[in-house]
Amino acid sequence: MHNAGMSAAPASAAPANVIDQLYQDALGASGGAHYAAPFTRFETLGRTRTGWNHAAAFCTLGWLLYRRLWSQALLYSGLLQGLLLLWFALLRPWLAPAQPIELGLGLALLILVCALPGLWGDALVYQDVRARTLQALAQAPTIARARAQLQQQAPSRRSLFGLAALYLGTVLALLAAALWQTPPAYELADPVPPQAAPVPSTPAPPATPPAPPGAASAAPDTTAPESPATPTEPAPPATTPPRPAEEQAATPPSPLAQGKSKEKPTAKLKDKSTAKAKEPDGAKAREAAKPVPAADNSEPGGPRHYVTVGVFADNANAQKVQKQLQKAKLPVQVQTVGTNKGEQFRVRAGPFGQAQEADKAAQRIRELGLEAVVLRQR
Repeated sequence: MHNAGMSAAPASAAPANVIDQLYQDALGASGGAHYAAPFTRFETLGRTRTGWNHAAAFCTLGWLLYRRLWSQALLYSGLLQGLLLLWFALLRPWLAPAQPIELGLGLALLILVCALPGLWGDALVYQDVRARTLQALAQAPTIARARAQLQQQAPSRRSLFGLAALYLGTVLALLAAALWQTPPAYELADPVPPQAAPVPSTPAPPATPPAPPGAASAAPDTTAPESPATPTEPAPPATTPPRPAEEQAATPPSPLAQGKSKEKPTAKLKDKSTAKAKEPDGAKAREAAKPVPAADNSEPGGPRHYVTVGVFADNANAQKVQKQLQKAKLPVQVQTVGTNKGEQFRVRAGPFGQAQEADKAAQRIRELGLEAVVLRQR
């Protein structure tokens, strides 16, 4: 390999194969076949350029640690953590993007953090190897001592296997955590309606003792007495012949008969008011305690549809989801349910009279980044 930029080095008069050997010693036990062509191109051009490195693209942090690029590894991990912290702590709660938009941004970040190291990985290794080679040639009195120094600093297979085991353990731990994650316990049964508070029973009025047999004549007469001012019509003499039917029909009724006909409705009204007054207070309380049915837009007797969003152990999370649904102008309910894990809070939207309305509401809820399960109840 021809080295165009090595004139100032102590080994400038060394053969080209010696420089190649020094580069191989600096690379270590792996990677010599891959980096030979890029290093030749960089030496010919006198500058670095983009290429493609699979290990740098898909195992960036481990690759940087294996190649002993400590400063680059620290910079990469710091930038990645800063971007994630900025998104989850500030931008995501403020923007509240829909799930497709969030997935698109995550995919773009993944491509960015893989593409940049993959394109410039060969250039980073070349700059590091060339700098260490020049330093070894400047410090060592002989080529053999320079080679020994570079071999001592080069990455070994032991470190490669250790990083591979660390990566494998991390992937298995993440996979186990994802598989052992408990799904939310959705309650499909109808909620138990709240029972009305018991109405205190009122004591029955004391029974009236029966009257003795001889006391019927002594009872006061409740019928209204006839007015003394009402004149009585004298009975006609026996010798008076009966009047014709037409004349009897034309004769107006007597004032006494009119008074009796007026008194009968008054007596009926008094009886009704007395019956209402005797009605016990317990019946009125039971009448007021009857539950009033909630308003529902579903058809009478038809099924009702709900969209279950989730069941939360923390009431604060349930209230947060409720505010999101209210902001989206959806009917929402938060109910307390008992599960095998204790008391939890269920958030669901509805009720909806038609299945199409419930499906549309579920689609809007999923666009908010929440789960939605459509349930049908009768």
